[in-house]
Amino acid sequence: MRIALPLLVAFCCVDVVAAPSPRRRTHTISGTVIARNSGVPVRGAAITIDDKTVAMTGKAGRFSFEADAERWPEAIAVHAAPFTRTELRVPPARAATNLGEITLSLGGAIDIEVSPDVVEVEILHVEKGRVRGRSVARKAVKEGAVKFEDLAPGDYIVLAKGDQPWERLGEVVHVMQGLIERVRPSIIPFPVAVRARFDGEPLARAEVVLTHKDGHWEEKLALDEAGEASAELWQEGRVTAAVHSTAMTAPWLERRTLSGDDTELRLDIPAREINGTVLDARSGEPIANAALRLKVTGDDGTSLTVGAKSDAEGRFRIAPVAYGQHLLKAAAANHPPVDVAYSFREPEERRSLTLRLDPAATVRVTVTDPRGTPIPGARAMHFQSFGRRLGIARTDATGIVEIPVPDDAPSELYVVPRDGSFGFVQLKTDVEEIPLRISDASCRIVLRAQSDQHAPIPDLSVVVRYNGRVLPPDVLEALRTMQGARTVSDHRGEIVLERMPAGIYEFWPVGTPAELRALASGVGPEAPVRITAAPGENVALLTFAAVP
Repeated sequence: MRIALPLLVAFCCVDVVAAPSPRRRTHTISGTVIARNSGVPVRGAAITIDDKTVAMTGKAGRFSFEADAERWPEAIAVHAAPFTRTELRVPPARAATNLGEITLSLGGAIDIEVSPDVVEVEILHVEKGRVRGRSVARKAVKEGAVKFEDLAPGDYIVLAKGDQPWERLGEVVHVMQGLIERVRPSIIPFPVAVRARFDGEPLARAEVVLTHKDGHWEEKLALDEAGEASAELWQEGRVTAAVHSTAMTAPWLERRTLSGDDTELRLDIPAREINGTVLDARSGEPIANAALRLKVTGDDGTSLTVGAKSDAEGRFRIAPVAYGQHLLKAAAANHPPVDVAYSFREPEERRSLTLRLDPAATVRVTVTDPRGTPIPGARAMHFQSFGRRLGIARTDATGIVEIPVPDDAPSELYVVPRDGSFGFVQLKTDVEEIPLRISDASCRIVLRAQSDQHAPIPDLSVVVRYNGRVLPPDVLEALRTMQGARTVSDHRGEIVLERMPAGIYEFWPVGTPAELRALASGVGPEAPVRITAAPGENVALLTFAAVP
């Protein structure tokens, strides 16, 4: 189904009960638990924090409990037979929080039969082909078998482990609701001798991190004085070897495909390097402790980013480096960052660069809440033109952050605190101090995306413009991670922006970078959704038509 522009837009505002008095330093965490398949509320589900029950759901599947703001929980767990145990992250913003609908699924199981060499089995959740989050569960093997039950439907990595760290075998298993998946990992050990040399000399006491792309496991090998180590691997396939050593200023990556026919993994690391000096463009003096980041993009599209710092004389060295396209960034206190791009190819072995950083005026921004209380630990993001982030910092204990401001173009600072909404201010070189008051987080905005047949549309992203300013993607990400905003529609088709300031909000379905720049400059199509958000809950409906 292709998506056209919205057919219908509607919105409404409803009042919500005010949060408890700050003097109590407790806030309500609530939500509703439902069965995923039927949508029926789940009664009697236990809500736990660190295995301690704090609430139970009622007949309508709802729960509510008070949480101490000074000991704010990171996550809750929901238990209800015969459903799988579900963990949910609690937004870090310490305020009245509605977690919305929490769906529980009937569980499946994995029954694993292993060889005597396996001492433990761990399972990890896989999403879109990548391991996500922490381990789901692990169990010691008894009598050659182990079973994991009450698993939510989806893909998992079953990781069999031996006594040695490199004795690992992982495979993907798809778990279906109510079914038992039987797995019998086939382990055929094969020896591998690892040898690492840097500029032709043995790399003594180095560390090699093996990352198995097919098995989704990662382990370390310690090399001896001769730069060698032996291991008996359990799994063939694609491996990335990352070499770390005090003799090198940057790690070295090599990608290989190992099989039982391989008896040696030779890592011959060249002495190619990038070096140079960081100078103040105005005075010509060296800049100490300048931060440098080198991104190397190979011809195969893979990339690696490494960092370094300049010494007291402004000098830096990054070695070893691979051939490819290089992007070197440098920044220092009171100096905006600069970029240098170049191609580094054979037969070149080293390149020397002189990086000149223009000094910048420093603007001191004092961030407070509406009552004038300083806000410490807020994330401050500095942008020059839409989407080009110059830097990121945090306010200190007094709510102050100092930002170097370039004089060649205007720039803006967006601030997202843990508790509260967000704020922004334009920075100018002729103003040394700027106050920034964060408005009360009095609004909740719910954007519901659906088809003209009233079916919810999940995985929809939107561009947000607030009071005429398009919010950069980094700001939306900060609202998600720090305040619990839902910036991509869920299975119900809902995007939820929590704790937002009052004002005019406009929304567009996400488009191309060119469209985003046009919207940021004030041109482009009219917003399909426009809300004048008032304190309380504000709901907008975004309806799409199917195009034949």
